[in-house]
Amino acid sequence: MKDVAIKVVPASKRAETEIKRLLDLGDHHNIVNIIYSGLCPGALKERYIVMELCSKSLQEYIEELVGPSFVLFSGYAKQLVSGLIFIHKNGFVHGNLNPANVLLSSNGYYVKISNFGYSKGIKDGQSKSIVRVTDTGGYKAPELYGGTSISPCKSDVFSYGLIVFNMFTLGKHPYGADPCDWSYNIRKRKPDLFEIQAAGYIENSSELEKLLKATLRAKPQNRPTCEDIINCSFFKGTLKHAHIFR
Repeated sequence: MKDVAIKVVPASKRAETEIKRLLDLGDHHNIVNIIYSGLCPGALKERYIVMELCSKSLQEYIEELVGPSFVLFSGYAKQLVSGLIFIHKNGFVHGNLNPANVLLSSNGYYVKISNFGYSKGIKDGQSKSIVRVTDTGGYKAPELYGGTSISPCKSDVFSYGLIVFNMFTLGKHPYGADPCDWSYNIRKRKPDLFEIQAAGYIENSSELEKLLKATLRAKPQNRPTCEDIINCSFFKGTLKHAHIFR
């Protein structure tokens, strides 16, 4: 019998959104898969969600590590963008990507994108804006601090770049040492902080640095797509879309 995780949440609009998104998406090895959901018995308005069992969040895993594993993190970074490609191709943006919302499979081989409560549809004319996006604790793209995005998939790309940086630097953030400063610095679009941090923490991989700089560009139209990322030299060995990563 397969082990599962049971999540109990208030029967809210956010919970319904998360359940619907996961059911609409279907199975993917880099998405937390939902098995079943229903209302809890009793007077309390709560809903239970039966999901595949994961071990811990990427954030927890990073906090436990003594030193980075370049090969392991490269695999995680590729899996994460693979999951994003699947989400975007199915007509959604995640809208709340951060290391706490990326889980590891029970065997530690796979990363799993979770927490779809703030995801938005990008089909049927919805592709031009994301409204009322939550503050993801310093992992939100600068254009979203105004409340909307003309390129919502590119906003996920910015969050992806921050997660990859955080992973390879074991918890560092390119927009400051103090978490209280992250959102402010992103909102004010201070890329010089990224340059300073990258010089100190990202070593021995010019292709990784190119990837990070490209995904963290202030203007969404200048960022690569997820398809560009998965075909870039960091993952493929050859730069398929060289102009994007210069």
